[in-house]
Amino acid sequence: EHSSMKTSRLALQSLGHIQRRYIRCRILQPENLLHQNTNDIIPVRVHGQGNPGIPIGRYASSATSNRSSIHHTQAVEFLDKLKTGNFKASIAPQKVERLLLDLLKDDNAVDDGPLALQLLNAAIMQANLPNERLIPRLFSLACQVMVRSGHPLAWNEVHHQIWRLLDGHKEFLINDVPYNTHHVNDACVQLISLTVSQYGRKRRMDHNTSQKMKRLIAELKRQYKDPKIPLGASADGFNAFIMYYCDIGKPNQALEQLHSMLNNSSSKSKLKLEPKISSFSLTISGFANENNPDKATEIIQWMLSSYKDEDSLIPAPNRACFNGLLHAWTKSGRKDAGSKAEQVLDWMQQLYESDQLDTQPDDISYATCINAWARSPGRDSPARAEALLQKMLILHESGNGDSIKPSLAAFCSVMDAWAGSGDKAAPQKVEEILDIVEERSGAMEDFELTAFPYTILIKAWERAASGAKDRKRQLEYSDNAFKVLTRMQNMGIVPP
Repeated sequence: EHSSMKTSRLALQSLGHIQRRYIRCRILQPENLLHQNTNDIIPVRVHGQGNPGIPIGRYASSATSNRSSIHHTQAVEFLDKLKTGNFKASIAPQKVERLLLDLLKDDNAVDDGPLALQLLNAAIMQANLPNERLIPRLFSLACQVMVRSGHPLAWNEVHHQIWRLLDGHKEFLINDVPYNTHHVNDACVQLISLTVSQYGRKRRMDHNTSQKMKRLIAELKRQYKDPKIPLGASADGFNAFIMYYCDIGKPNQALEQLHSMLNNSSSKSKLKLEPKISSFSLTISGFANENNPDKATEIIQWMLSSYKDEDSLIPAPNRACFNGLLHAWTKSGRKDAGSKAEQVLDWMQQLYESDQLDTQPDDISYATCINAWARSPGRDSPARAEALLQKMLILHESGNGDSIKPSLAAFCSVMDAWAGSGDKAAPQKVEEILDIVEERSGAMEDFELTAFPYTILIKAWERAASGAKDRKRQLEYSDNAFKVLTRMQNMGIVPP
């Protein structure tokens, strides 16, 4: 008997290790990794012949890709012709535009970034400044290629080129505010998107980068307001600012940008702005990430109280806004998070039915609400989470909820709620749900079964064994945990 218990405990420890390892594997997402191919990078700074004040580039790479695309080769050949005088200089900007557009059709390699910069500078040196309409567009296209190239120094160079464009606005911008605005803000969106992807909330931004972004945004706002500069604010630009502030954990500043956008929509502004619904949903998500459901609720109430006004530019909240609010309650850690989230779910359905708003809950809405209940400490929380899961199943099977299809994550949230509840019947509850999961995986091609639900059942039996007072029960529950591993293998699931 002692030997059997020891074996079961060892097996349980091994399964616990598998569970922890699996969870770690789920947390490590590829999008959180930075570019790692930095071999042989050589920073350089070259000045153009006959125009020493314009830098051709601050970065280059001796590392070459495994392949050179046809478009890359064509761009190199064009630069060689331009250097030897075998190409008509007056049409160089038009040729560069076509080459940059061709490069954007490719899966850009590291060496496409420096090449795009060389093309940009070649066009600038051959252009009839300050009257060349294509220059703002070429800055935008070159920045896109640099970002997509994945070059380790792309952020620094894109940042530099935007400043170069802003500082040289008298030479580079034409007397067309909408045109300039579109391309300048597009380049800024590229930089901010790259900043968010490189840093995000998982990795703290260094002080130097933070200060650079702060100064750039301040300069953009200054130029937006300057009547002498043919440049204005745009909804896309403000949206990028909002995304940036939310991503660095400053949703209050994102909300300020939202109000600023509405203020800039006055008739005195260079361009009339109409805020996008995504600007509001991003701000709500920003407060959700800071565990502030009250502020997220205020924004939705503000939208609901304003969108019907004839002169209002504020849109009605949609499903994405409410899903952000549900996420806020899920992350809040409050005892009433589950009940508050379910109230939001009912609110969404009510607005959909009474006001015909685009707020009908979908699978994400239900799954988020289930997760809120699963994280709530109340004794009835697991049962409330399971009730929502059953509602999802009924809606999906009846055909009344085409967008309500329970995912594996929704099932796992309910299973985890039961597993951590301390209820005597928890293992049986978890096992019943696992039965449904296995049945759906066999009947539905797009429902992929993983090891995760099995590790939750192992945890449920492990907790039951540790809470059992008599030795016989401890052995029984430990053996049940060990049997889960066999069940998993029989289903063709290999522990990671």
